[in-house]
Amino acid sequence: MSLNETQASRSFRNFEEAADHILALLSMQLNINTLFIAKNDGRRNEIVRAVNAKETLVEEGHSSPLNQTFCSLSINHGKDALIIEDISADPLSNELEIASRFGRGSFVGIPVYYENGEVYGTICGLDTESFEFTEVNQRLFEMMSSLLTYVLELEKANEQIQFLSSPLVPVTKGVSILPIIG
Repeated sequence: MSLNETQASRSFRNFEEAADHILALLSMQLNINTLFIAKNDGRRNEIVRAVNAKETLVEEGHSSPLNQTFCSLSINHGKDALIIEDISADPLSNELEIASRFGRGSFVGIPVYYENGEVYGTICGLDTESFEFTEVNQRLFEMMSSLLTYVLELEKANEQIQFLSSPLVPVTKGVSILPIIG
């Protein structure tokens, strides 16, 4: 790999590219079928990015009621990673309608926050096979969640800079003024 290719693979233009790289890194470290990042608004949960190894368990763009997802369990669990080693036996997960699709599979999830403490969504791993999570796995998810928070804040700051440097002055919805100088 050339120096330019290495540098290009280390830079991200937006949150989605960073998310893709984070999921790729996690998939190299963990032998779990599905890794995904979901965004939610408190009512709905949308899969923003997903990586499926053998079997497609989660698809990008899929949206469902938040309270019927494993992601809601992660958010309710708090800032630490939620680990469910047997979805069918865990009292939290076996109450969900979707739990039966995953049998004795495993789940790990951790919320991704904005800097102000508001929840963006979650970063999760899911498999229909049992997966034994180590402390290192848990720490890896926690670090990736923190990294995604940082990327979200950078993206938000970049959008604000672009807005402030734009000569367009919004007046009403759909109407702006463009000052002509010179």
